[in-house]
Amino acid sequence: ALADPLRQDNSICILALTLLNIALETMSDVDALSVQFPRLLSVMQNDLCRNLLRLSTSQDLSILGLTLRVIFNLFNGIKDHLKVQLEVFITSVHLRILSSSISPQTRERVWSSSPEQRELALESLVEFCRENMLMTDIYLNYDCDIKCTNLFETICTTLASVASPDGGGTVKASNNEKNNADETSEDEDSEMDAGSRPRLNILNRLALEGIIAVIDSISRRC
Repeated sequence: ALADPLRQDNSICILALTLLNIALETMSDVDALSVQFPRLLSVMQNDLCRNLLRLSTSQDLSILGLTLRVIFNLFNGIKDHLKVQLEVFITSVHLRILSSSISPQTRERVWSSSPEQRELALESLVEFCRENMLMTDIYLNYDCDIKCTNLFETICTTLASVASPDGGGTVKASNNEKNNADETSEDEDSEMDAGSRPRLNILNRLALEGIIAVIDSISRRC
C-alpha cells in the first residue's frame, strides 16, 4: 500500500521503493520464501506489480529509477513465477519509454519520453540483457509461444533503433562524461567534420552494450 501512487505522495513512494529494493537485494532466497508463503507471492505478483506499472509513468526520475530497480530485483528473486509480469514490464515500461514515432509534418523522430527517462530505461534493459541465458529463455518462452508477443524480436529491434547515431536523441552529458570527453578528445581523430554523421551519445552506447550482451548470450548457447 505504501508504494501505491494513487494513495501516497512521492516521498512515501520513494521510501517504499527503497525498502523494497533493500529487502529483495538482501534476502538470501526470495524464491523459496515466496513458495513458503503463498500470500506473499500473490502480493508480489499482483498488488506490487500493479503499483510498479503505475509508478513507471511518473515524471520523477528518482521514482522511475527505483521502480526499474525493483522490477529487476523481482525478476532476479522470483522469475519462475513472473512470466506474464515480465512480458508486461518489458513492453509497458522499458519499451514504452524507448518508443518513438515519425512526425508527419517534420518527418523527424519524436520520442515518447525525455532523454533522462530513456537513459534509465536503457540501463535497466541492458541489465536484463546481461543476465545469463535470459535472452535465450525469452526467445523460447515468448517468441516461440503463440500466446505471447515476440518479446526477443521487439527488444532487439528497439536496441538497434536506439543504437543508431541519430536514434538516441539529445542527452546532456554528466560531469563525469564531460571530464572523460575532455581527456579523450585529443584521441578522437576519427571524428568527421561538422555536418557529417553525429557522434554516439550515451543512449547510443548503452543500446550497443545491450546488443553486444544479446549476441554474447546467443554465442554461449552455440
